[in-house]
Amino acid sequence: MDNDIKDGSTELRPYFPYFHDPAGTRWEPDADYADEAARYTTPEHTWQHSMGDIVNALVTAGLRIDFLHEFPYCLWKVIAFTEPVEAAAFARARGSRALPLMFSLKATKPV
Repeated sequence: MDNDIKDGSTELRPYFPYFHDPAGTRWEPDADYADEAARYTTPEHTWQHSMGDIVNALVTAGLRIDFLHEFPYCLWKVIAFTEPVEAAAFARARGSRALPLMFSLKATKPV
């Protein structure tokens, strides 16, 4: 188990709802998730978007989905219970069930 789990968690479980909340989440100034040395000086707001929200927004905008790939790793330590793997990425521990942690999508505007 990771030493950086601050809430005493012993199992992987969702912290935020998966589906979009129009109110979003307000974050007080803190360290940047990708660079602990970087500090925010003002609060920020973020919004969770499901895969359906993202794909449907592109389709509604008239774009064609060329591909959608999901990956069992992320380029930063997006969640606890991940460990460094090849190519400077983080993934669930070997032997545990893989979860999608990152995706790539290509959409083009038809001519």
